[in-house]
Amino acid sequence: KKITLTGKRPGVTPQLSASEAEMVIADGRGWTNKDRTSVYQRLTEAELLSRLGSWSPTVRERAAAEIATRKPAPLAALVSLLDSPSLEAKLGACQALEDLKTAAAPAVPQLRLALRHSDYWLRVKAADALAAIGKPALPALPDMLERIARERIEDSDAERVPPLDMLTELMEDNKACAKAMRKAHGICDDNKDVATASLLEIYIDETERRTWFLFEASRAADGTGH
Repeated sequence: KKITLTGKRPGVTPQLSASEAEMVIADGRGWTNKDRTSVYQRLTEAELLSRLGSWSPTVRERAAAEIATRKPAPLAALVSLLDSPSLEAKLGACQALEDLKTAAAPAVPQLRLALRHSDYWLRVKAADALAAIGKPALPALPDMLERIARERIEDSDAERVPPLDMLTELMEDNKACAKAMRKAHGICDDNKDVATASLLEIYIDETERRTWFLFEASRAADGTGH
């Protein structure tokens, strides 16, 4: 009985080069269910910052999580990465700043600039970082609303949409996105695609946190002004 491991038809995905294959293997080292942190704990600050520019979202997230534990955090270096010509480095910097939460407040001006970037996912990650920073990031709210209005203007015939309505609509879009990703997660489970399912879990969690942030931001103020 013949077993074809690579598929019976030619694949459309380009074959990995030897160096690319070595990089994929190296990126997966030091990650087990029993020990997910020790390898990255042994890396220097420079090595961690370098991994923020990895092609792999998982590597970026592992590096960002470890950077967030370092005291003091390399904020200046992370802000510099937001100006990097590498999109992956920008995404990794946003992830690290998100993990640093309020401590990343000095990065708010650069994150506000990232909201205007042409790449959609970078804008999402910058918004996630600003949401994690919390109160110090409130000055960025007008930028977020402006971006929402610009991206959604073709979907609405209204001449003017109140800011709270914009937030509510975006919250509903995030709910729909999360619902679609959960459905995709179920398909992955049915087909035992653990790798894709794990990645979807990260995206679903981020989408749900954005939904919570938008819900809180869109709640009407009470009599005390809060």
